[in-house]
Amino acid sequence: MSPKVVDKSEKKNHILKAAIRVFAESGLANTKMAHVAQAAGIGKGTIYEYFKSKDELFWMAFEVFVEEMGVLIERKLIDVEDPVEQIRVYIMAWSEMLNSEFREFANLMIEIWAESMRKGQDKGLAAMTEMYYQYRLQIKSILDQGVLQKKFRPMNTLAVAAMIIGSMDGLFLQWLMDKDLFPIEEALKEFADIVITGLSE
Repeated sequence: MSPKVVDKSEKKNHILKAAIRVFAESGLANTKMAHVAQAAGIGKGTIYEYFKSKDELFWMAFEVFVEEMGVLIERKLIDVEDPVEQIRVYIMAWSEMLNSEFREFANLMIEIWAESMRKGQDKGLAAMTEMYYQYRLQIKSILDQGVLQKKFRPMNTLAVAAMIIGSMDGLFLQWLMDKDLFPIEEALKEFADIVITGLSE
């Protein structure tokens, strides 16, 4: 009988998904590699074959979150040509994320922001900077097309993209602290209407 072939990429991804759940449930400080190993159904030593430390595991899990969100949004936008509708689709894609397997990781956003700013972690700040860069780029591209097609008024599209992301951050922050405050999907629909109205006037 031939030995079982292990797909290392699949195994690594499996560990990262388990890590997202554990980090979200326990927080960064209280999570141990043994907890992640247990959640992934593997031995603790196996994790160290893929990740050197808890810190590396955490930030790679964060990168997975960012990449998956980017893929989700691009998939949503691929068949949408109207910039106005693209803005709506972009904003509402976050509602889908918050109702997916990555919802747990969203619970860690407050801790990620706080840790990065308080400790000035190079890795953390770099990851956050890259995340915001990618999101600004996506929205700016939509806004540029909208201005070109005269669907949106002339504007500084980079600055407006940053404003949209900042507003969404504030909305998510309030919701993450108190999920009974308002239904997030309903709030995002309202926000999309307000943004589109402002862009078109």
